[in-house]
Amino acid sequence: GVDEAMTNGLRGRALARRRELHELVDGAPGAGGGADGGTFEVEADSDLVTFGTAVVSMGWDAQGRHFTFRTLGLRNVVLMLDKYGRVDMAWTFAQMTLRQMMAMFHVEQLSPKMKEDLASHKCDFDKLWETCHVCFPNGDYARAGFTPGNFPYFSLWFAVDEKHLLDKRGYWEFPYLTPRWDTTSGEIYGRSPAMTALNYARALLKIEETFLD
Repeated sequence: GVDEAMTNGLRGRALARRRELHELVDGAPGAGGGADGGTFEVEADSDLVTFGTAVVSMGWDAQGRHFTFRTLGLRNVVLMLDKYGRVDMAWTFAQMTLRQMMAMFHVEQLSPKMKEDLASHKCDFDKLWETCHVCFPNGDYARAGFTPGNFPYFSLWFAVDEKHLLDKRGYWEFPYLTPRWDTTSGEIYGRSPAMTALNYARALLKIEETFLD
């Protein structure tokens, strides 16, 4: 019937989107050695099918010499598109402990308040600080090409509450995988099968309420 055909169609598209995501990851050199154990793929699949958009942050573990992949919650991510409708800008927010910050940045880069806490003999290394990572295209690279410290993408890290710039670097490529299930003109975030099924679920609930009454 119609419902069976719709279900089969959604299942087929889900498998296709999953293959696309896995191909993106498997095509990256060294991807198979990540410490993530493939957990991020399950999380990204779930976000894609449920919310219509998945965001995966890519990185490099210099010590282990492999790529790392981490799925980010959509409520902590803001995406923007270029003129062709491709995701090329991202703001990601995260709560990080001072211990984690020290593993990512030099002590000199930390904010004055962080340094003050660090100097205290009662320093709480597990205290949470809100950080923001901003990644966007570098227009100067398009005009001038590569120069020392000039990359195609800017990478800026901020301590949100203190409005302090923690780090300024760059990327050769956009460091986020952002598969989207379906979009219409002008939409930044995708639409998912769950959103389609929501209307059917609401209709069934109304029917059930009618029978119960």
